[in-house]
Amino acid sequence: MINDESEAEQKKATATYELEDQTKLSLDERFIQRCVGDDVYSNLKYPPKNYQREGIDWIYSLFRSSVETNKEIQGGILADDMGLGKTFTSLVAMSAIRRYLLDADGVDDKPFLVVAPLSLLQNWKDEIAKFFKASPFSDVVILNAQEELSRFRLQKGNEKEQILDSEGAFDVNNLRYCLKIGNQFPDRLDKPGRLVITTYHTLRDFQFSLGRIPWSCIVFDEAQNIKNPNTLWTRAAKALNADLKILATGTPVENKLEEYWCIMDTACPNLFGDRKHFVSKYVRPMKYAQTENEKISIGKALYKDSKPFLLRRVKEDVLTDLPPKNMLHGIQLQDGIYDEQLDQILTDEQHHLENEVRNEFRINPEPGAALKGLHGIKNCYLHPKLTWNAKTKELRNLSNQLFWGSSARLIALKSIIERVRDCRNDKLIIFTTYRAMQHALAKRIRLDFNVEADIISGDTKTNSNFFNETRKGIIQNFEQLEGFQILILSPIAAGVGLNITAANHVFHLDRHWNPAKEAQANDRVYRIGQEKEVYIYYPISKSMNGESFDIKMNKLLSRKIGLKDALLTYPANLEKELAEEYF
Repeated sequence: MINDESEAEQKKATATYELEDQTKLSLDERFIQRCVGDDVYSNLKYPPKNYQREGIDWIYSLFRSSVETNKEIQGGILADDMGLGKTFTSLVAMSAIRRYLLDADGVDDKPFLVVAPLSLLQNWKDEIAKFFKASPFSDVVILNAQEELSRFRLQKGNEKEQILDSEGAFDVNNLRYCLKIGNQFPDRLDKPGRLVITTYHTLRDFQFSLGRIPWSCIVFDEAQNIKNPNTLWTRAAKALNADLKILATGTPVENKLEEYWCIMDTACPNLFGDRKHFVSKYVRPMKYAQTENEKISIGKALYKDSKPFLLRRVKEDVLTDLPPKNMLHGIQLQDGIYDEQLDQILTDEQHHLENEVRNEFRINPEPGAALKGLHGIKNCYLHPKLTWNAKTKELRNLSNQLFWGSSARLIALKSIIERVRDCRNDKLIIFTTYRAMQHALAKRIRLDFNVEADIISGDTKTNSNFFNETRKGIIQNFEQLEGFQILILSPIAAGVGLNITAANHVFHLDRHWNPAKEAQANDRVYRIGQEKEVYIYYPISKSMNGESFDIKMNKLLSRKIGLKDALLTYPANLEKELAEEYF
């Protein structure tokens, strides 16, 4: 009886998959391949590369399929590798859509929307002047508090503040709208042909007004921001009314496979059905796969099932004119170059403190102690003065010898700084997540190498009355200064929106738990516009007591699946895995 029930359930599940596959086939058949006309490209200052033309045609085809097939096709994911020009591709595709709207009979000229992180708003507007001879939009509005939000605000407050009834719910017929939407306003936000550029936070705060607008095309930049279905801005994004939604992200999966479902569900909700079905068909088989080949096979299947609503290209396949990229390690690896200057033994003080942390864990192995101990060792490997939460001032006031000579990684970094300096015209970026180390490094580099090393972190301003204090101003200054220069970056703050091709050396002083963030950091340098050979440095501190923290973490980060023909999938909790393995 149990076997019969099990077989019945299996048949039921198989029937469900077959039904959904037929639905997907129907969507595929409604995808109409179109090519953008030369009249669109004649308005560009620079001709697109062949793969960018392919991306432009793909977005334009999705739009034409959407407006001509009763909305069954609603969007797609532009998942090109970092640095391939997703902004350029999206803007040119929107210009082609605008041309179609102006030329087609009986079709409304609707506005366009870009939703992006705050630091990228001005960049989107600047790229229009950079790429086009004449703007393809009627005008461009940046909708946020620092720019033009007040111009279109109907009343104070935001739309999260709704009047609730006695049962704690609000009446959808009496929603509070806070933006000027509609013909009754002479200066309305939803002007035909306008490009509105806003943030995910503004979308969340004014979701009901923005949801009333029939948009022609919406582009979500850095779309991994809506990977969680439970956030308010994800819900707001899914509720927007558009002929086409394009979700642009170089990392469609950062931590777990369900993130991809959420992003695709925003772009094309009919493709994979609900989350429960996606988990049963892809996530669980991936989780319980016995071998790496099985995981790769599932990743390939998901990639195949996503077409034609996913477009992903990697630099190695399409940028044949990029210079070589060298990955240098302090350990012998099958892929990569061994560099003995990156291979350093922990200092005596680091050895001593590492043993202290281990002994404390053995004496008091309470819940959470492993993670606490892991952070202590991680800090110790960066610098022994950081092990017990040293203040920034203490680290900055160390002498030359105590600063550089007390840490194996800093010994390696100093040797690489000297190497890059001897190249004279090369520039170096140093990535570290620790604010204390960022400021201490800037001081020591100024004193010991006579170079003013600026810092870009979460504290760096996006907008300021002093341009040289902003992210854009700091990068512009770094690019314009001749000869050897150094820039210190946080891999989190610099993970998006920065183009720093003036540098061709990258040093990772500490590793990020998420390898996707690390890849994004490298892509700030290795992208379109890079003309020099690129060098990426990974120091390895070795211990005399067996495998060191650096070696264990390097092995764990290397377990990720990153095939170019499969979706990127990473272990869900590297930090927890390493803590369990280390202690």
